[in-house]
Amino acid sequence: SPQYGIVASTETAAAMMRGNTGKKLMQDSIDRAIRFRKEIKRLEAESDSWFFDVWQPENIDTTECWKLDPSDTWHGFKNMDDNHMYLDPIKVTLLTPGMNKEG
Repeated sequence: SPQYGIVASTETAAAMMRGNTGKKLMQDSIDRAIRFRKEIKRLEAESDSWFFDVWQPENIDTTECWKLDPSDTWHGFKNMDDNHMYLDPIKVTLLTPGMNKEG
């Protein structure tokens, strides 16, 4: 038999995401993540010494930027299929000082 706590939380989450309310919740999450990404980039640009960086394309103002293009070099992926890989705009990957996009 299923674990009823998991079933109940899944049903609740599905109800919360139904209709315009779910769309607004999702868009608000994306907007907050983008603001956070931009703030980290701003602070990193202003920093005289070390600061965090964000693993992302340069321009994050369009929906198309989340698609990983095989011809782009910023992501470091080689030999990947076109139109199959996307970044999740809500999940932010921070590069810590001393690390770069290659590791």
